[in-house]
Amino acid sequence: MRIGRLLAMAVAAALLVLPVGPAQAESEPDNWIWQAAGPVTSSSISGTIASTNDVDFYLLRIASQTQLTLTVLPDGCNGSFDVSLRDADGDYIGSTGSSDSQSQTIKYTTQAGTGDYYVRVGGNCLTKPYSIQISPSTSLLGGPGVPTSTTPTGEPNETAQQATGPLSGDIVYTGSLDTSNDEDWFAFWANAAFTVTTTATGGNCSTSLTVFDSDVDYVGGTSASENLIRHFSHTPDGWHMFYLRAEANCVGAGYRFSLSPASAIPLVGPPAPTAPAALPGIGKRKTRTTVVAYWGVANGATSYQVRLHRKHSNSRWKSTSNAWFSIKKHGLRKKTWLQVRAVNGVGPGPIASIRLK
Repeated sequence: MRIGRLLAMAVAAALLVLPVGPAQAESEPDNWIWQAAGPVTSSSISGTIASTNDVDFYLLRIASQTQLTLTVLPDGCNGSFDVSLRDADGDYIGSTGSSDSQSQTIKYTTQAGTGDYYVRVGGNCLTKPYSIQISPSTSLLGGPGVPTSTTPTGEPNETAQQATGPLSGDIVYTGSLDTSNDEDWFAFWANAAFTVTTTATGGNCSTSLTVFDSDVDYVGGTSASENLIRHFSHTPDGWHMFYLRAEANCVGAGYRFSLSPASAIPLVGPPAPTAPAALPGIGKRKTRTTVVAYWGVANGATSYQVRLHRKHSNSRWKSTSNAWFSIKKHGLRKKTWLQVRAVNGVGPGPIASIRLK
């Protein structure tokens, strides 16, 4: 009985330390959240910490409301690994160290909806690899990882008048602020709600992005430090040019940012204005003393013009803001038509006609 119990305990211990399936190995460079490997689809990850300032990041894409468990397996090392779980913006959720003899865990129930999370591994165990199990493995979802294709920006772009642009949507732009008074300015068009997403990329600095309107008046902005992702959203009231300024609190700061969605970030300004469209329809009704013509609202119209038309003569155009026109029957000649057209700042649209008598 005693031997059987010891054998069962040994088997359980062996199962505890053996990863399920092939582990996803680290792939340098992965020292920054924007270099994170993944999304991880293996049930375990493994790697080594080469120095005390080495850090490994992994991206996990997790199914909705998963009871997630990260298990840091015994490392047999005199030092310790520092493992933490971060949310989609890099903010801290929980952490654990490692042990040379016991497993350590982080347990967390993910938010509703598919979500991105990051695992950060650091520490001072430089002689042994780390191994972290992820369960349930069925919650690990694939898909696109952190964007690796970027568009560098360049100088001079110190003022709004020198702004680089217009920028495109869903492109990751990178740059650096290399002097104490360096500013980088960019310009972009937006015709719908958009979001600026940014993170700092070096120099142990914080970077800030500020959005201005076409008159260089403040709209809003955000700032980010190393391995944190921040956002600013704005909904314009139409098609507008905006400026974006990058700054930092120290020399040598790097940054990444993008504008999304691409559908809200056109590469050109608003289309040239055009004359109003044709009236969608015109009709009439008669009363005992009058004839009333009425018509549908034309796209692009700011007002309407009407006139009476006979075979060889026309009255002068008269303006009206109404979508109807009334004329007395008395004195109205036979074969008289009413002509109507929509107008705006560009000019008049096509003429529509209806016979009044």
